[in-house]
Amino acid sequence: MRALRAVALARVNNAWLRLGSCVLVAAVASSLIGTYWPFAWLAGLSAVIVIDRTLHARLLKRCETDAAPASLWPMLAWTLGQSIYGNIIAAMLWFTPYAHGETLAVIYLCGGLANAAATLRAHTALSIAGVAPTIAFLIGLPIVDFLLDGGRNPLDLMPLIGALLLLAFGVNLWRSLVQSDIAQAHAEAAAVRERQAAAAAAAAKTDMIQRMNAELRTPMQALIGAAEHLRRVATTPQARAHIATLAQAGEVLKLVLDDLSD
Repeated sequence: MRALRAVALARVNNAWLRLGSCVLVAAVASSLIGTYWPFAWLAGLSAVIVIDRTLHARLLKRCETDAAPASLWPMLAWTLGQSIYGNIIAAMLWFTPYAHGETLAVIYLCGGLANAAATLRAHTALSIAGVAPTIAFLIGLPIVDFLLDGGRNPLDLMPLIGALLLLAFGVNLWRSLVQSDIAQAHAEAAAVRERQAAAAAAAAKTDMIQRMNAELRTPMQALIGAAEHLRRVATTPQARAHIATLAQAGEVLKLVLDDLSD
């Protein structure tokens, strides 16, 4: 439940940033390719991002009420599908005649991996569904390009080597982020335990004061009442003075008990 809530919150907060980044990517891709297909892709992706934000907002509300979804398969399929659609622009950039199209495609795919690391890493299954298509594009595009070229020039596979190196660095970064999340979760759990222990100690202190007040007030009232009776029947001034001191001390103790109760 905690992992789902973290993913839902991150996806809701990240939606408009994703949309703004994709607008910039579509503008650059359209100028390189020379067609309006990137803007058609952007129109579809905008709808996808809005729907994704709505779905995760609903998931966030359910998590806040501890109402876990009956099955995660629809969410996994949705995450996988939108990742595949979102990476189509990388293929457009890769096969553009412009010399740096491949570089821009790799940058875009790395941005997708970074976005997945920022928003999906809390939940293993969702992160796999979001990352797998991006990794497939990152590795598959150089291979497809090499095969379409007839497999004659091994240098066409150099982007594949670069992609594998980026993935290696990405895996290390991902592991560091996950370890950081685990450490944060442990710290939060420890803080919760400390708050619970403090609350239990406060409750025990309050209970002790209430029991002490109840157990001492009754005999104190009896002592004060007996002292008042003795003062009325005392026959000598000295005896009355001692009894008055006793009654006054009882009143002082009664005030102390009242202050402890407050």
